[in-house]
Amino acid sequence: MLAKVASQACPESYSSLQLAEAGAIESLKYRKGKSKLSYSQAAELAQRGNTDKQVLATFRKGLKEAEDEAGVNSKTALDRANNLAAALLDAANKEGDPETFIQMYRESEELSLRIQKAYPDDKAASSNLKAARQSMIYRWRHLHD
Repeated sequence: MLAKVASQACPESYSSLQLAEAGAIESLKYRKGKSKLSYSQAAELAQRGNTDKQVLATFRKGLKEAEDEAGVNSKTALDRANNLAAALLDAANKEGDPETFIQMYRESEELSLRIQKAYPDDKAASSNLKAARQSMIYRWRHLHD
């Protein structure tokens, strides 16, 4: 009954809700091991802020594949490196273990520096680099307060 009212009152919101529910169901399937996570599924989960170890592993695999197929400095590889750098930031920001989050920030930093070396004007890489460094410093300082 509520779904019918919602679909008539605001069709666009209802459609968005249905898509979100479908994505949540797919997310649960892969987390329970019922389906393998594709790169596009990992990207969708990361965009929603649902970055976990499997999302990071899928991004790392996608980056390696792009590097092997098109070269380390190919646009595809660098785009995937940017995606991985951003996902690492998201995961690190949620991580409680200092050793783990510092490692994630450093990996994000390294990826961003590599991208900037090939494409100095890449805004996403600059933003990721700045965020990784600021977050690393901020969280490190708060560990010792």
